[in-house]
Amino acid sequence: MSEIVRNFSKILYAKTNIAVQLIDERLTSKQVEKDLLNNFNLTAKKRAKLVDPMSAALLLSNFLS
Repeated sequence: MSEIVRNFSKILYAKTNIAVQLIDERLTSKQVEKDLLNNFNLTAKKRAKLVDPMSAALLLSNFLS
């Protein structure tokens, strides 16, 4: 996690008094790409279009569970 992100989260907390939870999402896209490649018969172009929204869904799912 970058120093800029950590500093921003501290400033945001100081101004709002709402806890900020930082999540490391570096490997999320790789996990989704691997799942799409192994489990679905999609072209590379279709897989590329799905990576970002599916990564976001995975992050949200992991956060909520």
